[in-house]
Amino acid sequence: MNNNKALSCVNKLKMNFKENKREFVVLSFLALITFCKGLGLSSNDKIYVIIFIIASTCMLLKAITDKFTKKEFVIIFSLLGIGILNLIIGNQTVILFTAIILCCMKNVSIEKTIKVMFVARLIAYLLIIFLVGSGICENNYMLFYRDGEYIKRYSLIFSHPNLAHSSFAIIVILGIYIFYNKLNVINVLIVEVLNYGLYLLTYSRTGFLICSIFLIFALLFKKFKIIQKIIKKIIKYYLIFLIFLSLLSGILYDKVDIFQKADKLLTGRIGYINELITKYDIPIIGNQKYNEDVLFDNGYISLLYEGGLLATIWFIYIYNKTTKLLIKENRNKEILLLIIFMTYSLTESYFPNVIMNPTILFFALYIFNQNRGNDIKENTNIYNDNKKSK
Repeated sequence: MNNNKALSCVNKLKMNFKENKREFVVLSFLALITFCKGLGLSSNDKIYVIIFIIASTCMLLKAITDKFTKKEFVIIFSLLGIGILNLIIGNQTVILFTAIILCCMKNVSIEKTIKVMFVARLIAYLLIIFLVGSGICENNYMLFYRDGEYIKRYSLIFSHPNLAHSSFAIIVILGIYIFYNKLNVINVLIVEVLNYGLYLLTYSRTGFLICSIFLIFALLFKKFKIIQKIIKKIIKYYLIFLIFLSLLSGILYDKVDIFQKADKLLTGRIGYINELITKYDIPIIGNQKYNEDVLFDNGYISLLYEGGLLATIWFIYIYNKTTKLLIKENRNKEILLLIIFMTYSLTESYFPNVIMNPTILFFALYIFNQNRGNDIKENTNIYNDNKKSK
């Protein structure tokens, strides 16, 4: 009996070591890609393309060696198939890369993954500040005419001041998730001072306001249970509402004053939607051809046109299932992060991109329902404790 127990322990240790190695592969490459994005590298940069190809290949190999249930296989490989069609027909890689990452998330901790992405982004941003501050890299700027005068908008080493501020905003949002239990008024005020200091460089109104609003909202969400209850009631329908609102704003742009006023505040974002839906029908398979005519600054329009109708239907289905799971297991900080990124996606084209929108990783909690690692165990215990206390 003792020999059997010892052998069982050895086998478990071997399995854990194997899984840890496989998880390390996923986390390492995600950290590297996130770091590159944090430095402002685009999909056209050669360094990013090389890292992207190597990372995608290694993570796909990890996914191929995993064992999937029938349900997991159907869900994951349906998105992978849509991503491959997008690449072949529309020269679009976002859905395919998102599918590859989701494929390899089996037995990988979601919380650990988000922490790795946070650290990678933070290191990249601090490196940029050091390079600019020391004079190694030039602090780029653009002249903008605003409120009757020309102002200098600095962008650090990014291609646009808005990118410099939105990159900071993503770090703050991920920080809200990671340090949710330590969130308090003092921490929020410190981050808000940094946010305003950056605004004096970038003059990015959208980035500044988004960051400020989400900091305050996160604090209120944590403190007041009534807000948590309201969010849990509306979040199941939030994606459909945001897609509908995005399309409606573009359709009624020339007819309703409120959308034209909102367009001025959002620096032409709704006007671009109007131009897009006026010229083109929503494609079944996504395409990059629309980038030649319009600027994508809405994540749901990006999903519909660059991802395509098939990808949109997949996202709606999995989103619905995932939100029900998060509510059932009382995952407050996941729900908070989800609703923040979804709202933020109204002003940026981040929604279908897992590197820019890490909440897509939460889909893995539903997809790999039977084997979700430590994430499910920790949160289920919290949920059960809450039920007992009632």
